[in-house]
Amino acid sequence: MDTTNQWLTLAANLGVIAGLIFLGIEIRQNTNIAKASAYREIIQDIAAWRELTITDPNISQLFMTYRNDGIEALEGTDRGRIGGLINNVMGIYESAYFSRGYGIIGDEEWDRFQSGACIHYGTATYNELSLRFMTTGFRQYLDANCEPAQQN
Repeated sequence: MDTTNQWLTLAANLGVIAGLIFLGIEIRQNTNIAKASAYREIIQDIAAWRELTITDPNISQLFMTYRNDGIEALEGTDRGRIGGLINNVMGIYESAYFSRGYGIIGDEEWDRFQSGACIHYGTATYNELSLRFMTTGFRQYLDANCEPAQQN
């Protein structure tokens, strides 16, 4: 009887260990899925922003004027519209910045986002566009890691 109890205890302990190993594997897979999903969501947000600037003729013209001629070439209402448009895309890049900080996206993915963020940030700062919705930490990161923009 004592031997049987020892074997049953051993089997139960092995079952617990196997369950913990299985749980660890499942958590790792879920973490990888969450990371891939977060990256995909950021990519989709940027794609949607780009699609808006390409497919809407008014926004496309507004954006091209801003990029080519600067914010001074825009009227008051259009300045506000471009400000909203640029703040939106910077919000997407800021989301990627914090995702990197949380370990959700890696350095290679961040390099791609940083390039786009620096382009928009440089143009916005050159044009003295208000980026009031950006956190101080993200702004400091961009100031330290992006080359200053020069107007075309």
